[in-house]
Amino acid sequence: MNLGDTMIKIESICKKYGNQFAVNNVSLEIKSGEVFGFVGPNGAGKSTTIKAILNYIFLDNGSITVLGLDAVKDNVEIKQHVAYVPSEVNFYPMFTAFELINLSAKAHGVQDDTMIDVLCRDFQIDKHKKLQDMSLGNKKKVAIACALIVKPKILIMDEPTSGLDPLIQKVLFSYIKKLSREGVATFISSHNLKEVQDHCDR
Repeated sequence: MNLGDTMIKIESICKKYGNQFAVNNVSLEIKSGEVFGFVGPNGAGKSTTIKAILNYIFLDNGSITVLGLDAVKDNVEIKQHVAYVPSEVNFYPMFTAFELINLSAKAHGVQDDTMIDVLCRDFQIDKHKKLQDMSLGNKKKVAIACALIVKPKILIMDEPTSGLDPLIQKVLFSYIKKLSREGVATFISSHNLKEVQDHCDR
């Protein structure tokens, strides 16, 4: 991918639940190296759009391509290059942080224990602690580490700073800035306008 290549292209997508539009005729394009802010109040359809990109739901109309591939037909290949941080973290409760981050790495063909140690240090994660014993904020930090360890081409984050203290938020955005310089496209869904204004290119 060259800087400026299209990483995600959404064309006129619609999704209805009953008679209610969750997403109505949304189109957008995200380039490599771009930090893209997707802003709106809760219930505006942000998470629905993300689920469509990840092929977790089926659209009523429109199309999505990711890395030039069809989001539906090529979703297995796409998922090798995309990392996702959900707004609510529901991982295996009996796993330790290290086990989860390592599992995420191996699922993407990455073996890098040093990087796991660095992520746990930077995000202040106790890698030996089980998920069931963690606060919501610490679970979110593990989810972020699981996403960063796979060295993605695209990083999708749904309300990534919810539950994070200001220091860890600063660490997160320093990582995002570094990834941007490496050509990674980051899609940040948020209801926090200031956060998006401060950290997103568009």
